[in-house]
Amino acid sequence: MPQKILPYQWYALILRDEAPSFSDLDNNISEEDLWQIGRDNGVLALTNHKLVNSATLASLPQTYRERLHKYSLNAAATELGQDHELQKVLSLFTNAVIPFLLMKGTPLAYTHYPQPYLRSRCDTDILFNNKDDAEKASSLLETLGYQRPNAVSGEFVSHEFSCHKTDKLGIGHTLDMHWKLSNAQRFARAFTFTELADSSTPIAELSEHVHALGPAHALLLACMHRIAHKPEGMENRLIWLYDIHLLAENFDNNQWQQFISLAKEKGMGGICLDGIQQTRKTFFTDIPGHALNQLEEAASNEKHSTEMGESRLTMELSNLLELPGWKERVGLIKERVFPDANYMMVKYDTQKKALLPYLYFKRAAGGLFKLFR
Repeated sequence: MPQKILPYQWYALILRDEAPSFSDLDNNISEEDLWQIGRDNGVLALTNHKLVNSATLASLPQTYRERLHKYSLNAAATELGQDHELQKVLSLFTNAVIPFLLMKGTPLAYTHYPQPYLRSRCDTDILFNNKDDAEKASSLLETLGYQRPNAVSGEFVSHEFSCHKTDKLGIGHTLDMHWKLSNAQRFARAFTFTELADSSTPIAELSEHVHALGPAHALLLACMHRIAHKPEGMENRLIWLYDIHLLAENFDNNQWQQFISLAKEKGMGGICLDGIQQTRKTFFTDIPGHALNQLEEAASNEKHSTEMGESRLTMELSNLLELPGWKERVGLIKERVFPDANYMMVKYDTQKKALLPYLYFKRAAGGLFKLFR
């Protein structure tokens, strides 16, 4: 009797076009659990697309099949509204002569997926040259009705903020405004905006003026992004691995060499190797042998590795050690433990400043619990 499989494996098989039957799933898995795992991994609409007219789709319970179809229709409709809004926003930045680059899921949705709605995402990530440009862009967004949620801020603790609005149709629009690639200090200073812009690629579907990270940088960022989310156990989220799969499968020899050179130069051979190996294991991605060999060699000579993301503690220690001196390290600790008083009062819904010492203690205690959990 064939061995039963778990939902994560089931979805992975569908994404690599092997189309397992519903009966191949472990009998202890409920329909609701199957749905939730697909949703958590961001692959429900993509699953529906892969299963069109397949025997697997016919084998699904009717309730699940109908739910999947309805989810996909809603995702497609939502995408239309978000696409229109995004074009309006990016035109606003272009007209104001604020340089920017798209990164992560949104540009890949247009360049590597059959339809943008198939690449699920909760926001659009936009990289600016510096914080001042991000703030200018935020001021422009206010004219369109965007607001900034309450969030921790500072010179070291965060290199981004969000802007959000809900339109008249009830569609949510969230923009993550970055001035560095990542909040992880290991990655934040890895690239300048100029070097990313110099090898950027146009996203013609949005506008002739809109550019995104070039393929080599996009793949490097996808591998970096995995490790940054490793402490939460999310590094193998299927939609993120599928991004890596699609990028890698479309690389030519020149792009592989550019990617490998960047990984070596930035000391990220191990991080890139980890992402590519996991993707290859999950989707049988066709990776050239010479690329794997060169990444393995680079990883063996690096002081940094994927261990930086093994836990929240190792990630925080990495963040501290990557800063240039103790002044900056103390600054990061201060911003992490003692964020702005206005942020604290909004977060804990109080106007009583006398409560701040208690609230800071509560925050510190909760942070320590998470750190050593």
